Amino acid sequence: MKHFKKGKSNNEVQNNIFDKFFPCYRMQAKLIIKNFGPIVDVNMVLKNVNVLIGPQASGKSTIAKVFTIFKSPRKYFKSSLELDNPKLEFTNVYSKEDIQNVFEEFNLKPFLKSDTFIEYDSEVHFIKYENEEITYEPKLRLKALELFFLANQIDKENNRDILASKLYSTSQLFFIFGLDCERIIYGDLKKEDRLTLGDLNNLPQEKYIAIIKLLEETEKYLSSKPSLYIPAERVLSSIIKKSALNLIVNDVPIPKHILLFGAELEKLESIAKEIDLNFLSENLKYKVVDGNELIYFSDNESINLIEASSGIQSVLPILQSTSGIKGNAHRSLVIEEPEMNLFPLAQYELIKLLESKRNTPPIRMNEDFGTIHTYTTHSPYILSSINNLLYAHKVRDKILNASRNSGDDFMKRYSDANLKVSEVISAKIDPGSFTAYEVFNGTVGSIFNTETGLIEDNYIDKATDKINDDFDNLMELIR
Repeated sequence: MKHFKKGKSNNEVQNNIFDKFFPCYRMQAKLIIKNFGPIVDVNMVLKNVNVLIGPQASGKSTIAKVFTIFKSPRKYFKSSLELDNPKLEFTNVYSKEDIQNVFEEFNLKPFLKSDTFIEYDSEVHFIKYENEEITYEPKLRLKALELFFLANQIDKENNRDILASKLYSTSQLFFIFGLDCERIIYGDLKKEDRLTLGDLNNLPQEKYIAIIKLLEETEKYLSSKPSLYIPAERVLSSIIKKSALNLIVNDVPIPKHILLFGAELEKLESIAKEIDLNFLSENLKYKVVDGNELIYFSDNESINLIEASSGIQSVLPILQSTSGIKGNAHRSLVIEEPEMNLFPLAQYELIKLLESKRNTPPIRMNEDFGTIHTYTTHSPYILSSINNLLYAHKVRDKILNASRNSGDDFMKRYSDANLKVSEVISAKIDPGSFTAYEVFNGTVGSIFNTETGLIEDNYIDKATDKINDDFDNLMELIR
């Protein structure tokens, strides 16, 4: 089996070539894992859409679970996180038992070794596991505390200018926060252009304080709520979700993250009471009727969800999770094996559906706006599906570029280009917001071609090539 070479240039080029145009707009985080279960040495960048592919037991799920935990540390390491510590002593605020309990929740505790090293770094926070201890730096919260200090001494020389400059740079990194700044400054009046540095100069002190409090709320939300792991065992969801809390309380030996996912789905029933499943079969629908989950084949024919096919029971929890995202709220969905129990064409339709629903603005992919999708997969059909969506984005941009001398304004040309592409395919993925890695031999290698903006063709076709080679070799035996 051919593997792509692991190396600094391969991964760094993938993660920088598209970012040079809008370097502060991309949602991006760095993840390092060493000596943890099947993982020996992984150093990667994660963006809006991430794909991990590799053979069984290679470590895809391990990476995905670590990302889920470390992206939302205050969601998982919540029992002893002392964010109100006035001395800002954020190092080793977790007990060893707290740490092990979190890893155990995701069936990762046996992977911990004395030399395990994990590091996650984003604009929101920095968190590191080393020497069996956690170091946590809430970067955005510390920034808010610094801004509070400046605002409380606003009349000191240069403080106002420094405060305005720091608030402006932060508003460029956090899209919804920038909109909130405009709301506080201008009230209900809508401003056509994005926030400028001038908008943040000469504000009354109380408006600075109000803006900084919103930044604190942004940090709290991003570090404690947005991450959801959708396990391959989701097919059990229809069985366990009604009793998930009882199973947790009674310590039934089902992995806790599966039970918690079932509890999450139970909460989503009130939001996602009806889901169209006609991409699987015509007229197929999921409905909640009088508290019962039913699968309808027509207006009058239905069965209980628990009696439905494994494909329906596998795909429905994913769609319920995406239906639970409201408005512009940011959320990270880690989806394990989306292809499970699905015919190849249904895999393609599922990826198009998921990516068409992924919340992302046309240019700005900031930390507090948009949905991150991370897929672990064994399926070349998933890779081919994603490649089509990457290519759709490139085609849209080419059509837009070709129309630049048409005399129409940009927004009309942009809308027309989007419409043409959407007549063929319902979703697009920006190559600048995408990563794809093969997981093998305890490490990862990029399978994303930065020149084409697509996943490597020879990787997608690798399994088919091996099958065809064996067939050709058999033919040679009888010639």
